[in-house]
Amino acid sequence: MSLLYGGKYDYQTKSYTFEQFLEFSNLPENKNMRFEFIYGYIYAMDSPAPNHSRIVQFIMSKLCPYLLDKKCEPFIDLGIHFKQKLRTDVLYPDIIVNCDPSRIKETHCAGTPEFILEVVSPTTYVDDYNLKKDYYLKNGAKEYWVVDHYKSQITAVTPKDTRIFTFSDTIPVGVLEDLSIDLCELSQFLESSCFAESSE
Repeated sequence: MSLLYGGKYDYQTKSYTFEQFLEFSNLPENKNMRFEFIYGYIYAMDSPAPNHSRIVQFIMSKLCPYLLDKKCEPFIDLGIHFKQKLRTDVLYPDIIVNCDPSRIKETHCAGTPEFILEVVSPTTYVDDYNLKKDYYLKNGAKEYWVVDHYKSQITAVTPKDTRIFTFSDTIPVGVLEDLSIDLCELSQFLESSCFAESSE
């Protein structure tokens, strides 16, 4: 995730309105890109590398069967619109679990879902552990996971505590009763995947 600057949009020295963010996002040269809008600043999102996609695929393979026919629903890369006093922030977590159907609109999730997960990459590493963690919890997330395959660990954060699990642990999904994910399976999945040596 890179902070943009230069030209008409000088993001390193000034912040912008939500309307300016939409204007920028809809420019023809940006039609194949995605951007996040946080505290008035615009960030360009990188395309996910193979292991990033594999991790998202694995976690969803555990969430989807459990949530089948339940009120809560998982989504990949669905934008969240956070309505603030002076602006609307827009973020695209890798995975969310939303338990209030009224939040789901035609193009986005309006408000904070119960569970948010980010998979780190070289350009998002610091933001996933700091900026986004603080932002999501401040805005009411009940549980936030940072999946770090460079360290082979998951950091699970709630408003009450922070716990770190290795890829040899089984991790409970706190907001989903009776669901735990065996991270040994994730490790085996990454090792056995085609082109498993690829990394971000």
